Amino acid sequence: MFNENPMLMLNVSNHPSSGWSKKQRDGYHVVDIPFPEVRTTQDGAVLAAQQIVSKVKAFETIHKPTVHLMGELGACVIAATQLHSMGYDVVHSMTKRISVMGEDGVKHSKFEFAGFREYFPTMCSCGRVATIGAVCDDCFGRDD
Repeated sequence: MFNENPMLMLNVSNHPSSGWSKKQRDGYHVVDIPFPEVRTTQDGAVLAAQQIVSKVKAFETIHKPTVHLMGELGACVIAATQLHSMGYDVVHSMTKRISVMGEDGVKHSKFEFAGFREYFPTMCSCGRVATIGAVCDDCFGRDD
């Protein structure tokens, strides 16, 4: 899960943290790393993932930073898998879509930050996502 103390978050995306809400930055010192261009070749996602991993590792200190990873799906899956196997917490943003039909008949959407979700959450033995250690809310406190 996420570390409790304010810590370093690397924002690997093309959405600079200068545009984030206070709620999204809360508890983190955020450093932006632009998401690399992903070539349309067969190895494009692998090459981009290698760039991401290399840039993230350059920020490693005693504590590994949380990595916010948003971008081209193939590169994200490869990079998230590699970073997770190296002990990094890798997260992506959750947003709530608020849609309003304009007077002109065009739907307008606004996206509101709703939190971070781990790429590889800890799972409870019942199959649900764990929220308290390695146990989900429903199983917490049960004696079976």
